[in-house]
Amino acid sequence: MDNYTNVFIESARVASLIPFSSEPTFFAMFYFGGFNMPLAAALAVAGSTLGMSVNWWIGNALLKQHKKKSFSVNEYWYNKCAALFNKYGALLVLLSWLPLMKLMLVAAGFLNVRFRFVLPLIMVGHALCYGFYLFHH
Repeated sequence: MDNYTNVFIESARVASLIPFSSEPTFFAMFYFGGFNMPLAAALAVAGSTLGMSVNWWIGNALLKQHKKKSFSVNEYWYNKCAALFNKYGALLVLLSWLPLMKLMLVAAGFLNVRFRFVLPLIMVGHALCYGFYLFHH
């Protein structure tokens, strides 16, 4: 069970803004064999979802600072980003498992996109990612 805990913790850690990947541990378990890979994938999805949720909360905390005027963003750029996110936001959040797309979750929090909208997209995106790894190899 220790390896499964490591997959969960590593997935949560690397899904945050830290630019690392959770796949090495998952692939090591996959290639060495002897592990319940659907369980490992489920834990990796859960851990990644937790880590990505932290990114959303960071963005939301920045929004609160912006409203207090202690962290200022030009209103023109804020509105322009909000319009782009309204147009492509669901797709961007769905692809948040890609390395540079982690920042989209910070943007979603900063643009005050509802967490209940973001959470299922994070989970589905990561489930598709790890499901692809499981069934493609």
